[in-house]
Amino acid sequence: RVINNTVKRELFVPLPYYSINLTINLKNKEFKITIPKTFENKNEAKQYLEEIKKVGEVTVTNIELKDAVIYRPPPFNLTDLQLEAGRLFGYSPYLVERLAENLYLNGLISYPRTNSQKIPPSVNIYQIIDSLSKSKRYGSLINTLSQITKGKYIVRQGEKDDPAHPAIYPTGELPYNLDTKELKLYELILRRFLASMSTDARVRKQEITLRIPKVDIELKLNIQSLIYKGWIILYPYTKFSDEELLDVKKGDKGRIVRANSTMKVTKPDTQRVSKIQLLKWMESNNLGTEATRGRIIETLFKRKYLMSKGKYAYPTPIGIVVTDVLSSYFKDLTDVRLTSEMEKKLNGIISGKFSENEVVEETKKLIEKYINEFENSKNDIGTKIGKILGLLEYKKCKYCELEVYKDDLCKYHLNAIKLLKDNLKIWKERTDLTEESIIKKLKKLNTAGKFIRDVLNTYYN
Repeated sequence: RVINNTVKRELFVPLPYYSINLTINLKNKEFKITIPKTFENKNEAKQYLEEIKKVGEVTVTNIELKDAVIYRPPPFNLTDLQLEAGRLFGYSPYLVERLAENLYLNGLISYPRTNSQKIPPSVNIYQIIDSLSKSKRYGSLINTLSQITKGKYIVRQGEKDDPAHPAIYPTGELPYNLDTKELKLYELILRRFLASMSTDARVRKQEITLRIPKVDIELKLNIQSLIYKGWIILYPYTKFSDEELLDVKKGDKGRIVRANSTMKVTKPDTQRVSKIQLLKWMESNNLGTEATRGRIIETLFKRKYLMSKGKYAYPTPIGIVVTDVLSSYFKDLTDVRLTSEMEKKLNGIISGKFSENEVVEETKKLIEKYINEFENSKNDIGTKIGKILGLLEYKKCKYCELEVYKDDLCKYHLNAIKLLKDNLKIWKERTDLTEESIIKKLKKLNTAGKFIRDVLNTYYN
């Protein structure tokens, strides 16, 4: 996944388009709205903008009020904890697993390697709450929970279950001598547990429909007010919009205070992948277990198939070549369905759905097939890997460590030149910029892929 995402991302060429942004004064409050229409051509956007400026006002055509519930979250399983700690603190999945293991060994939380989001009746939550209420650090938090629930605690059970272990919960033992990272993780687990037995929050949503006369375009102004915070008080890690609703009625007018047209550029559909996103992808494809996913990800880095740049994972040259070898010679091995099916069968042995001998024999045949395929191609495979490891000489791409495919370029940089030439034509059609100006602008755009920027910095100098 990282290799495929990275290649697509680094070959991305942003393209220009134009949007129209309005500042509207309605009931003496200003709101910024981008009209729900984009323009590929600058002159078309300019013409549309002039029509809006001539009208200069909007009319309220409809108001909808709707109350909604923001359900309290269930307690953590390991994957949810890894995702949330990654989002909030930047912790890697493997670090979260290690920290949680330390908290467990210190008797502060339940067994963390679980897929469950459920707390069974056998866990005495009232005893845990009572123990935590005696803490100077958490006493006020427990008091707040008691006031919200009036002393009645009902855990919101999640959908996922694990027959071996319940969801992660604090045992009631008070933390002592934890380092900063351990304490942050403990309090995240604690607050999530308390939030799960709190009450659901409620919001009131106001959708105001505005129309610009003569131009015949409809705008939506959405405002949300928190009318009951509930669990959000105990779990401040998630932010929700909370604004005062407008006192408006149909037919009310608003002034267009400012209107302008802005050139923007398209963003890549494929985003760079962080360790946390990789973990989430593994779970969604049933790859590994909650106990092994973090370690698998770390192994990819230790073996130098991947490297970190900021919070994102990038493939190394050896990672790209190994992936290319697997895709070319062992295509089935790179299909997530193969591993996912194997995980299902292993779980099926536990549940009695499959026999152990049946799964073992099937796996033997599969391994034998791949060994035979390797024997037929081992010289080619060895040559490719030997070159990127520096064991064999080869001609390198002028921009990177990969082998030349054609014209002193690897296949990725060769493709980058083709894509750039094609997209420069589109830039010229949509804007009034010269090629030199377009190149300068593209060089400054962070959304332009690395392969594209490499080519821009040398090929077009």
